Amino acid sequence: MMCVAGYGVGAGDEVITTALSWTTSATCILHHMAIPIFVDVDWDSMHLNPARIEAAITARTKAIRWSTTGARPAIWTRSRPSPTGTAWR
Repeated sequence: MMCVAGYGVGAGDEVITTALSWTTSATCILHHMAIPIFVDVDWDSMHLNPARIEAAITARTKAIRWSTTGARPAIWTRSRPSPTGTAWR
């Protein structure tokens, strides 16, 4: 939960995450009254699909919550900077 609180996510903010994870990936977002936005995974890596992330971004998107799946590290290099040029958190 601290990762969500540390980035100032609050009521009405959207946080992109995966449904292919333990329930805490979404409940930590809900505890801060934010809205989890679920995106599909890339079936080769079993992590968030970067193309689906970009399609899910709206003006209310505050963060992307990455999760490792099956002890496979997330592919950070395939994600891009936010459209505003600031780093995603």
